[in-house]
Amino acid sequence: MSPRILVVDGHPAKGQAIRSLLTWEGLQVVGVAADTTEALWLAHELSPDVVVVCLTRPLSLCFDTVREIARAVPPRGVIFVAFEDYLLDRAFQAGVRGYVLSTRVAEDLPTAIRTVGGGGVYLSPDLPVGRPVPGGDDADDRSLAPALVPTVGPAAS
Repeated sequence: MSPRILVVDGHPAKGQAIRSLLTWEGLQVVGVAADTTEALWLAHELSPDVVVVCLTRPLSLCFDTVREIARAVPPRGVIFVAFEDYLLDRAFQAGVRGYVLSTRVAEDLPTAIRTVGGGGVYLSPDLPVGRPVPGGDDADDRSLAPALVPTVGPAAS
């Protein structure tokens, strides 16, 4: 069964385009929010399995929204979509389970949703690997390597 998805994007046309892409891929989008207030309300109302949050400014508000959704309406995971890779650590500290580069949304987002919806962690292939697994124990020395994180494209093994 397809995970129930909430898309959060401050640009309504982009949010609807992501909805169309995901629907075309056979995924179930239950809502699209244009701002953080609407995102929190829809998350409570719709109880999505996966929340896709596209980067908005100010960053602090975006990360606060991710934390609040993860705390108040614990979905299986939150996926962060951003142009920048330098926000990777901060996004995982806020509670995301997936990180997709904006330049790879069409290629990566459907796979990221299926992976995170199934309890996994996802990184776009162009992101740096070898980082500690978010939420993991440092003592077990696990890392987000291509063999451990399902990916598509050239980073897949």
